[in-house]
Amino acid sequence: MKNIDENLIKKMEEKYAENPVNRVIENAIFKNGIKQTSINNEVVKKHNFVFSLETKNGNITDQKRSGRCWIFAALNSVRVKLMQELNMDSLELSQNYLHFYDKLEKANYYLTWMMENGLEMDNEDRLFRALNQDPVQDGGYWEFFVNLIEKYGVCPKDAMNESFHSESTADMVTQINWRLKAYTAKMRKLFAETHDLSEVEKLRLDALNDVYNILVKSLGRPPKSFTYEYTDKDKKFVRLDEMTPMEFYKKYVGSFLEDKIDLVSDPREIFPYNQLLVAPLLNNVVGGKPLTMLNVSIEDLKEAMIKQMQAGETVWFGCDVSTYSSYDGVMDPGLYDFDLTLTKTPDFSKKEKFESRASVISHAMNMVGVNLDKNDKPLMWKVENSWGDKNGKKGFFSMSDEWFTEYNYMAIVDKKFLSKEAQEALNKTAIEIPIFDPLCEE
Repeated sequence: MKNIDENLIKKMEEKYAENPVNRVIENAIFKNGIKQTSINNEVVKKHNFVFSLETKNGNITDQKRSGRCWIFAALNSVRVKLMQELNMDSLELSQNYLHFYDKLEKANYYLTWMMENGLEMDNEDRLFRALNQDPVQDGGYWEFFVNLIEKYGVCPKDAMNESFHSESTADMVTQINWRLKAYTAKMRKLFAETHDLSEVEKLRLDALNDVYNILVKSLGRPPKSFTYEYTDKDKKFVRLDEMTPMEFYKKYVGSFLEDKIDLVSDPREIFPYNQLLVAPLLNNVVGGKPLTMLNVSIEDLKEAMIKQMQAGETVWFGCDVSTYSSYDGVMDPGLYDFDLTLTKTPDFSKKEKFESRASVISHAMNMVGVNLDKNDKPLMWKVENSWGDKNGKKGFFSMSDEWFTEYNYMAIVDKKFLSKEAQEALNKTAIEIPIFDPLCEE
């Protein structure tokens, strides 16, 4: 082991003092922070928020202090079809409704897995620790959304509005997970003593009842049915007959989700393109569809997304939102001159960033436009975020194509927009990936 001693610190001090510019930058960062000191205004000016192709979209939504981006992005995608069906300029669906059932289903998935697999596993087993670390959390994937909406339907936001803890989830999630882990410990102890699964099952149901109790108190009670009244874009009053969330879903969303495919562009080159990948343990509903992706090149990902937007549909996508992007709405790898204000980062490929988890899928949004050059190649992409209208340009972000290449990973497109080779790959046997894979990071 090589320790830091006074001699080494002295050498670092001397090296720092060799460049007087360091002192100027030090003062600027001390006062303004790293990002504001490093921002490249020439890059900012390139983002004029003008796009040659734009889809229809509704009003900007706000997930507040929660990790429900995947639900917001998915519902924002679905609502465009509903707006057409109902002749509306805008519509917001209840994120809290699906959020309620996501938490309940995740608790059940966790408890069921523990009953079937975890009662006798070692506490330090890697898989046990992975499943037991955060039994319930906010994050999710497109497949999670489909599992929920096809089981519970969907309703307008008026039928189940936001609550304090739907918009600020941390304390609620902590209390749920505290109890789930306590029940798991009790289940494991009981099984070790009795090997009686029927008694363990009683504990599982007790745990679910506790979770339901907390969810109702924190998020409200999901509606069994609702009546929806609105004024359409022709200023005409409309009242829909009372219906259940499932009836509403079947009538107005219908087969919209049936042929949607989860595309991913894995930068590691360990899986062939046009190959299905599945993470069997990454699920939110017992018996639901786990994370299932078709691996394609980044260029094929872009092409499919553009085709879908040209057909008038938005595109749910997953990216590393925290890297080289600003709350002003610019997403560009040249946005910050960190290598000038700080120190030069060694060469760091997208593959290496992904493998080291320096860059993984961290946020879901909707692609709602693109600016194409004269050769129909993308220059800038228009992004609908769910961080309210005070971020970005009234809630919209501008993404350079270079940023897309480097920090985008996943998109949901209809299979009719895939190449023939990609469509044929949907019939291939999927390669299973473990829950520890960086593709499974949320």
